[in-house]
Amino acid sequence: MEAFKKNIDSANKKKLHTMIEKMQKMMAERSFLLEMMKKYAPGQAVAIGVGKLLKKVNATLKRMLAEYNMEEGPKAPYPEKLDFDTLKLGTTGPEVADDVKRVLIDLLETVDRCEEEIDMIKTEMNCIIKYYQKQHESVYKVFHNSVNRVDQSVLLSEGLNIEKKLAYLREMFKGRIDIEHIPLNFHTIVQLTEPYLGGDIDEIILHLASDEIKLEEADEDEIEDDTEALDDDDD
Repeated sequence: MEAFKKNIDSANKKKLHTMIEKMQKMMAERSFLLEMMKKYAPGQAVAIGVGKLLKKVNATLKRMLAEYNMEEGPKAPYPEKLDFDTLKLGTTGPEVADDVKRVLIDLLETVDRCEEEIDMIKTEMNCIIKYYQKQHESVYKVFHNSVNRVDQSVLLSEGLNIEKKLAYLREMFKGRIDIEHIPLNFHTIVQLTEPYLGGDIDEIILHLASDEIKLEEADEDEIEDDTEALDDDDD
């Protein structure tokens, strides 16, 4: 009978030892995951993946602690009750399970690929801005050297549309790349101090053309009035 009791006690101690050993390993994994969480901002792919693993580890630990604390009979030389703090004291090092390592490595590789993609997209953004800036420079140069009013109207419309496009791209890329300056030469010509982001920019051209016609007509009327006045004086 006494031998049977010893065997029972030995089996119970072995069971308790195995339970504590598993919990300590889980605590080591938990400590490792908490350190990983500190290295990445919330919302990043790695932080989200690590957070999910951490929740899983915490849930497993709570279940294992509950099972240990519900064990009946003497537990010496092990504690009668266990909690997180007691387990921490017994944790020797960051032993991480192979499946956890694989998940973390995959997450880190994903982050690296994402950062490469972000760099490539930023390069493309800068290329688009430079393309339109070069187009603007060419159009403005031709416009400046042109004396034909029809050509100037066409170039003015083209120039305004390019400046409008650059202003739109600056707003769209804000916070992603730095765009120090966008040209507004053609906006200045039509007396606009801010980029026009409204509807059809040709409406502005037509409005200006209409104003110029009215001014020309007014000038002609003025000339006729002056001529008539001079004729009256001669008489």
